[in-house]
Amino acid sequence: MVGMFGIAMFYVGAVLVVNGAWLLGKADNRSAGIFNLLVGGLITVMAINNHIRATELVHHLGTANALLFGFTYLALAANTLFNLDGRALGWFCLFVAAATVPNFLMAFGAGDLRFGAIWFLWGFLWFIFFLSLALGMARLTRAAAWLSIIIGLVTAGIPGYMMLWGVW
Repeated sequence: MVGMFGIAMFYVGAVLVVNGAWLLGKADNRSAGIFNLLVGGLITVMAINNHIRATELVHHLGTANALLFGFTYLALAANTLFNLDGRALGWFCLFVAAATVPNFLMAFGAGDLRFGAIWFLWGFLWFIFFLSLALGMARLTRAAAWLSIIIGLVTAGIPGYMMLWGVW
């Protein structure tokens, strides 16, 4: 289970870096869309596998949380590949941001400061995506790009890689 989670986290970090580069104009829509399709598909398949194998309620929570992000990347893939306006994705990002709140509170409450911080930063980033996409605050695009790159590396790419090495 930890291995699958490490793989998912590692690739989430990668796609957040790609998305940051895309927001900075360093990648085109279709190229970024393909990576979001691949990572969104990977996370969705892994989440469904987790759901099928679940034996406890908490495993279903893991599935639901993973699908929040898998669906985000799949929707972003659709937006970039089909030139959609992104407002619906922005509203979905608000839902994702709100869903992170109980996760970071539970993690902090249980003394897991690392995942508490990760959930907080993901919620913050997805809230920025909401402001940018749903409310049209284009002035946040550059900040969203750099936050995506930094948060992607710090909260997903590096921890995922460390999980795969067994040192997380």
